[in-house]
This record gives sequence, structure tokens and C-alpha cells, in this order.
Amino acid sequence: MDALISYNLKARNRKVEDMEKLSLEAKKAWYAKHRKANYAASLRLEGFCVSKDDGEIKLPTRVAALKAVQLVKA
Repeated sequence: MDALISYNLKARNRKVEDMEKLSLEAKKAWYAKHRKANYAASLRLEGFCVSKDDGEIKLPTRVAALKAVQLVKA
């Protein structure tokens, strides 16, 4: 059991060392990617049907959203 814990700690430390070598932008991209994956996984656990393309849908710009709201209100 101690060998397994030691192995896991070494692997974790290696990952931390690798992350320290990355730039801030690379770290932000890595966390954003994993945040999306974790959110999709939690939706699947709750019973929602999630495709891989759902996270890649581009939202409208602020100007386009305001125009759409103005058209609905008119």
C-alpha cells in the first residue's frame, strides 16, 4: 500500500513540475478544456444527452443579442 501511495505522489509531483514549466496562457487553456469536460460529464451523470459539439457552439456577440431582443420587443 505504501508503494502505491509513493507512486501516486511521485506522479502528482511530476504533473505539478510540468505545469510550472507552462506559460500562463497554456495553463488557462488547459483548465478551460478540463472545466468544459467536467461540466459535460456532470450533465451526463444527471441524465442529459450531451454531444461533444455542444461546448463548441459560438454564442452571439453582444450587439447581435441586443438586436435580437429589440426585434422581439418591437
